[in-house]
Amino acid sequence: MTTISSARVVRDLAKNRNLILDAGCGSGVLALHLAKQNPYSTVHGYDISPDQIAKAEGYKKGHGIGNASFSVSGHDDFQPPYAMDMVCTIGSLVDESEIPYYEAHDQLGPAKDIVRRRLSRFSHMLNSSGIYVFSWASLPEDTETFVELAGNCGLNFKEEFHMDIPSELKTYYHPEAMKFVLVFQRS
Repeated sequence: MTTISSARVVRDLAKNRNLILDAGCGSGVLALHLAKQNPYSTVHGYDISPDQIAKAEGYKKGHGIGNASFSVSGHDDFQPPYAMDMVCTIGSLVDESEIPYYEAHDQLGPAKDIVRRRLSRFSHMLNSSGIYVFSWASLPEDTETFVELAGNCGLNFKEEFHMDIPSELKTYYHPEAMKFVLVFQRS
């Protein structure tokens, strides 16, 4: 395992990828960063919150970034117009309104069906050499469960990065939790 910042990992993975999807993009900060770093790529972000997408559009306009687009959609509804080179979800695979956060990260028990459905969708959104990047804070055993589940959904585990959770956020997590960035290749 390599220890590094998650933003840098995602940025480095996006290099030489033409079609990038930030699934659950929030206010679009990551999508816009990837678009700016990869000016010849097309980056799309979607989120279920119209307010967050309005912020993303405002940031896009304010920074003059022309190769990014945004839409209001959920993980179960979004239909990409083409097969993607990279799909990433950064801690947004299961919404708090679906399953409370603390339950969703308990060995993925209550969220397993939702996660399985979404991982299968993401696998089908990728082109034959596409990668899926997932970042979250969890216990190592939960991450092992996630990797196994992804493998059953057409995503082969490729690489793992991990980093410590910042001290000011530690109180929100299990004492042994770490932040993981997992990379999968479509099988």
